[in-house]
Amino acid sequence: MVPSSPLGRESSTPIDSAAAGRRAGRSLVAVLILALASMVIASSAWAAGDHGRKGRQLAGKHGRNFLMVADPGEKKLFFYEVPRRGNAAPRLTGTLGGVDLGVAPAHGGTIALPDGRILMNDEAADRTLAVRLNKRGKPRVVDSVSTTLGDEAPWTAVSPDFRYYAVPSRGAGSATTEFVNLIDLKTFRNTRFEVAMNNPAEDLHPYLGGKSQPGKPRTLFLATGGKMEAFRVRDVLDGLPTTSASSIRIGEGSHGNFISPETNTLGITTANGLDVIGCGVFCSSLRSRATVSWDASGLTGGQGFRPRLGFDGKSVQNTIGLYPDDPAAWADARQLLHVTDLRRKRAKLVFVGNGTSQRGFADAPTSSRFLAYILVHPKGDVREDELKLIDVRPKSPRYLRVARTAQLEQMTNGPIAGVPTEGKEQRFGAITPDGRYAFATHGGDGKVSMVNTSTMRVTQFAAPTALRGGGYATAFELGFKPVDLMGR
Repeated sequence: MVPSSPLGRESSTPIDSAAAGRRAGRSLVAVLILALASMVIASSAWAAGDHGRKGRQLAGKHGRNFLMVADPGEKKLFFYEVPRRGNAAPRLTGTLGGVDLGVAPAHGGTIALPDGRILMNDEAADRTLAVRLNKRGKPRVVDSVSTTLGDEAPWTAVSPDFRYYAVPSRGAGSATTEFVNLIDLKTFRNTRFEVAMNNPAEDLHPYLGGKSQPGKPRTLFLATGGKMEAFRVRDVLDGLPTTSASSIRIGEGSHGNFISPETNTLGITTANGLDVIGCGVFCSSLRSRATVSWDASGLTGGQGFRPRLGFDGKSVQNTIGLYPDDPAAWADARQLLHVTDLRRKRAKLVFVGNGTSQRGFADAPTSSRFLAYILVHPKGDVREDELKLIDVRPKSPRYLRVARTAQLEQMTNGPIAGVPTEGKEQRFGAITPDGRYAFATHGGDGKVSMVNTSTMRVTQFAAPTALRGGGYATAFELGFKPVDLMGR
């Protein structure tokens, strides 16, 4: 395979993904412990730093919560400071223009780093950015590097030590190849390399794991088209010919991935089920594979998409929508939540309700209390639209039950009963790391609803643009260490 030309500060190295090496990575359990203030203990603590093993961070006590709302069509990002308590509307602190997160930004998404930077991809300009907020919450691009993204940045991942960021391309290579951009988050230098695709019809899914050597993670995992392979990151960064250190078969039809250093597993959704792969200590080499069926709890599933790692690092959630063959009957679609215990490789399937949901659950299970799930109903439905809070505390007597529900004003151009949803508006959701506030956009109406998860009171505020298509939303806390290492 011929190396590609460097772009900007990039270097280019070809990868022969069919070759198999005999080198296996060593492993080290990295434990990051966050010191806690001794005076106040919050009820919604987050497993952070060491990704759920020992350290605890009191979300909402060590930083300020912000909401980012994006309008991809207008190429604009809006930043709001979220209230610490009460029901006051979030305060708009700044706007960034000229940034295109893409027409379907739920794939590559964004990642908020512990150092305060927010990683994102400008798909129109083929560049990766790091944005930082100042004390007043005003955003500024602090890092930028040229990347090869093609039509979209499909999936993204950050290393457990938050030193490296991987983003592949879609449609940027030849008929049988794609590119991976591996960015050093200290220097913001991009090493770009080409990868042979096992199935060009599927996306390339990246993972970063393994022992952290001086400034370098040990392993880069790449999955696509029924195969997952492990590569030595040192070889990639040093520009050496790179071959697969190990590989394992996975199911076809992949759409979304996760990595769990806490349970030494990584995984990917497939048409047959959730493939959970043992990956050695802190994920340094591929070892075993178990497939967890989408059918569980006496219910029939379909296929899960866009998995999210649970707050404790030991479970993973998928959303499943069972839509009728007739697209006009979308209101009868069954929305399910599929939850897998990564240690036992067992799942539970939970019926959430009927209707449609643009992204299933809202953003992520970001608090130790709730997961927010948005349901859209037909125009004029007495339920309006709904934001449901699902209890995600494993020891709770109400575990995986709907704890509370808030009604949301329906969208002006929302879907209509008996008519396909094509061309109708959608919603996007988010929830703060401390679990205090959940959000839902009103596509086409330029509105956002904020739900106080304690009182379920809804506060609605206007966005500067219409948010056609539902836009994109994510909530984050400055200085917060995420458990989920994938962009969403």
